[in-house]
Amino acid sequence: MIETNLPGAWLRQMRQDMGLSLRAFGRRLGYSKSFVHDWEANMARVPPRAVPKLARVLRRPIRQVWEATQPGSPLNQLIQVAGYDDEVSTRRLPVFDAGAGQPSSWTDGGYPVGEAARFESAPAQVGDQNAFFVRVHGDSMAPAIEDGDLALVEPGQSPQNGKVCFATFAGETGDRLVKRYRRKPDGAIHLISDNQSHPTIVLRPEEASEVRLYRVTWLSKRDP
Repeated sequence: MIETNLPGAWLRQMRQDMGLSLRAFGRRLGYSKSFVHDWEANMARVPPRAVPKLARVLRRPIRQVWEATQPGSPLNQLIQVAGYDDEVSTRRLPVFDAGAGQPSSWTDGGYPVGEAARFESAPAQVGDQNAFFVRVHGDSMAPAIEDGDLALVEPGQSPQNGKVCFATFAGETGDRLVKRYRRKPDGAIHLISDNQSHPTIVLRPEEASEVRLYRVTWLSKRDP
């Protein structure tokens, strides 16, 4: 029986980035908490039949999950074993840039109009019809997010405390930034850079209405 050796640390990081407990993650996969614990602890191996569902839950292309967990194994082996066709597992989304002074390609609601000079593939399971990619510029979120990486934004989902968000600012600058979101008890919002050489942006409660904040649900690393 062919099995996939999924690195436990990678799986744990993916789960934690989604803000899910072991139990909640296992429920989405159709496995018990103990199974997920054993996978993350490298005490058990993930069966290939779980890989398609894992890709859907993580919102990552199955090709990426398979290649990351089974180096050197051809994709048709996964299709043969798991009965999954990767060719229909993606959808094309527009790509915009994160940074100040970009041309306006947004509706009044803050969503992209669906037209762009460039499109990239995203998991077909992305449910938000207004989803789009933002290309990150600079090193403010390094090393987790590097210059050239793509952040998948789903405007229908609100940002989560401690997770990555996409912020668009009103006014003349129209800044578009990928930062880590933190709401304080007093209502202030902190937009934090992972790279500590970049300052934290603090929005007082009365300033929050000037910024639209959306959840980043997936990251695509640039090609080396």
